[in-house]
Amino acid sequence: MKKFIRKLILLIILLDLILSYSIIQPQVYAELVRETLESKYSLADIIPENTKIRNQMQTPWCIDFASLATLETTLGMQDRYLDNTAKEYDFSEEHMAYSTQDSSFKDEKTNKMGLHKNVNEGSTIIAIQEYFTNGMGVVSEKDYPFDNSTGNIDISKLNKPIAATVLDTFMFPQLSIKSTTEFSSDKISDLIMEMKSYIKNYGGITATLATGGANKNKYINWSNNSLNNPENISIRSLDHAVCIIGWDDNYSKDNFNTNYKPKNNGAWIVKNSWGNIVELGDINKLKEEVFNQSDESIRKQYNINSSNDITDEILIYVLKELFTGLTNIRIVNGVAYGDRDSQSSYMYISYETPSIYLNNMGVTRAELGKNYDNLYQYDEFGPTKRINITNTSVYMANVFKRDSSKNEKLTRVSIYSPKMQEYQIYVNPNNSNKTSKDIKQVSVNGNKKTVILDSGFHTLELDEPLELTGDSFVVVVKASNNNNDDSQISVETKCSSEEDPEGLLFNVEVGAGQSFFSIDDNLKENNWTDMLNLKLSDGTAIPSNANIKAYTKEYTKENENNNNTAENNTAENNTTKNNTAENNTAENNTTENSTTKNNTTEYNIIEENAIKEQNRTIDNTYVNNNSKNNNTVGTSKTNSENNNSNYEKNSTKSDLDAIQTKLKNNKYVTTSPNLMQTSASGKDLTVATKKIPQTGENRAILYVIIFISIIASVLFIKYYKINKIMKS
Repeated sequence: MKKFIRKLILLIILLDLILSYSIIQPQVYAELVRETLESKYSLADIIPENTKIRNQMQTPWCIDFASLATLETTLGMQDRYLDNTAKEYDFSEEHMAYSTQDSSFKDEKTNKMGLHKNVNEGSTIIAIQEYFTNGMGVVSEKDYPFDNSTGNIDISKLNKPIAATVLDTFMFPQLSIKSTTEFSSDKISDLIMEMKSYIKNYGGITATLATGGANKNKYINWSNNSLNNPENISIRSLDHAVCIIGWDDNYSKDNFNTNYKPKNNGAWIVKNSWGNIVELGDINKLKEEVFNQSDESIRKQYNINSSNDITDEILIYVLKELFTGLTNIRIVNGVAYGDRDSQSSYMYISYETPSIYLNNMGVTRAELGKNYDNLYQYDEFGPTKRINITNTSVYMANVFKRDSSKNEKLTRVSIYSPKMQEYQIYVNPNNSNKTSKDIKQVSVNGNKKTVILDSGFHTLELDEPLELTGDSFVVVVKASNNNNDDSQISVETKCSSEEDPEGLLFNVEVGAGQSFFSIDDNLKENNWTDMLNLKLSDGTAIPSNANIKAYTKEYTKENENNNNTAENNTAENNTTKNNTAENNTAENNTTENSTTKNNTTEYNIIEENAIKEQNRTIDNTYVNNNSKNNNTVGTSKTNSENNNSNYEKNSTKSDLDAIQTKLKNNKYVTTSPNLMQTSASGKDLTVATKKIPQTGENRAILYVIIFISIIASVLFIKYYKINKIMKS
């Protein structure tokens, strides 16, 4: 009996210590894991039909080719997870290029949903988030084929059926160093591991980099199609975009140019957009280089006194010796070209090229077609700023106006998350009131009241579509951090001339009564701040739109009574309005075609004088864009009919659920929702499923444990004394 009591007391003390330690220790969202990865991996071996090399030719549209390649590989990997028959996806880069700028149209028409630039001026990485999320794209290549032309077009040409919808993206942590002297592979080893795991599980990564521009021949070994540029790291030096599709840890450092060999082996495998044909350059410049680099004996042997003495035949011979990886070197119209086979067309970029880690983005979830009728939004350009809120939680709200004669149900809400945070969604489907009594929390993504989202664009599915009854409705997003950090929100706002020196955000519009924010104490008193009047702590005014979008489906009462949901209605019962160029010109956007009734601009595209063309080079500076005051985005009856049919055939909700089920053990998939997670430092993480106790819960449990500890200690001391006396 004595031994039993002794063991019982020791067990209580041991449990007490374990529980005390687990409660007192700070609670975390995630834990570190490491995934064993192959030394070489390429999507070209896994989904070859979706890694074909394409050619941007003379266009400056590398960012369009890179980002659409990323989407194509994501859909290809989804098919693989679903055991679907392999299918080639091919989306229109030219449609994306024209849809994301404002001035390359005939009859002096302007696309107000575009960046303030001409289609000849290249693009930026912000064009990706704009095009992927504002309802203008994505369209099929067959509906808008590439023709290598950058002239002005009829704006109605942009009206094409939506072929795919991006649901979720992920923004990788940015490299924080400012100079190449600080750069080392050790500092980015975690980011490299994260990128590898992402590629293996989701698909390609859109990446911008510095090739060196006019001096790129210094850094590119054309024979091996390899690049190492250790010298350029600033965002302003970025001049190209590619899609990373794999890696090779053993790729030899000797495969790079002699003067720019990396310190170690290893390279990213990249799908470029320069085609299988390599442009070596103007033959006169090449002849000058050959002459300058040849020694005196060679010049005498071939009787060459100047570059003019080098014949085309001699030049081709020299180029074949220099570029052993190329075949069929030839001269066309004064330019030398060479060909590659399909495998050697993939480019290798050294791990030690720092610029490739500055702006990386992936698509984690997408579906075919368009599974909504109307898109309500103010932020057509996406997030332009991240704002710290000195509070652990913050509320953002968008008040959307609608046509109350329509029968609509809210089915989805999307947001931009600036960092890993918890989110909750609240809705008032009846009117514009934002009191705590009027807004009701909705469950999303499989009966979840709270979801954890990382940096990127995310779409949340309402578990039960919510009927909208009034002429306006409210969507509220609560962002929280339970680790005592400040919350962050992303907003659409015009940036300063320093942040946006080229004025790309010229078309941003912010109106009163649209977007609001509040914190807990203020919300209790229905105290909201109109984000038109938003100011930073230093007094800087930043009138903004909240990055919140709402998706609805239309239905008829007759079908509703017959137990048919809006999702099963025919196109005739779901006639929707087109948000693309033709139906949003001033002539075509009548009251019938727009549900927005406020006094701000009702049209996505208006007729006005064309913007004067300016000479801009390709610039991938990360400047986010802003949206207009148009609330409703949809498609025409015919497009809706085709797209809903495609979606039901190719990518049903059960299919997407099946993808996530297969990925449930993957460290990028969270329990709420199924999205990729990473830490600010780029560590590989998996979300912990245990409940995170609140401060009050911790304190109460701790008091109980302390009480048990005191009782156990008293019993132990008492027992110890009694035992000692008995022994004596």
